Amino acid sequence: MRIHFLAGLSVAGMVAVGVTACASATPSAAPTVTVQTPAPTSTTLPGDSDTSAPSAGPADGPLAYSDNKRHHNRTTLPALAEASTNKARDAAHGDLTRLTHPATEKDVRTVLASVGAPDPWIAVYPGDGLVKFEAEVNESGCLVGSVDSAGTVVVDTAGFVLDGGCHALDGH
Repeated sequence: MRIHFLAGLSVAGMVAVGVTACASATPSAAPTVTVQTPAPTSTTLPGDSDTSAPSAGPADGPLAYSDNKRHHNRTTLPALAEASTNKARDAAHGDLTRLTHPATEKDVRTVLASVGAPDPWIAVYPGDGLVKFEAEVNESGCLVGSVDSAGTVVVDTAGFVLDGGCHALDGH
């Protein structure tokens, strides 16, 4: 009986210690997470001006001016693409020449679509009746040209603009 009594005391003691430990423990607070944003660093090159809004980043400075004209540069067409684009050029030139002049934007758009250039960039200058265009032909190359009010037609074959597509953006 003595063994049972001591074993009972041992078990009771362990339970008491466990209950006391649990009761004395305080609930832990939720961990806090801190996210720090690094301080912005300057990306301005020597000689650049930084006059733009902070959220826009540095403005182009003198060292970057020459790069701004790259959107006017064009790729060289491979021989097969050039031959395909030249066929479209010749057909467009003939069809544009046969239009009643001055040509309209709709007239030029219709001719370009008929030679495989369904999505041209077209600018019309109403004062002098000039219609300018740049158009991608069947993913092979570009047609760049114009039709003036007297019916003079210019259509050239060109490579793609380095930025993509056929239209060399204006405004720079």
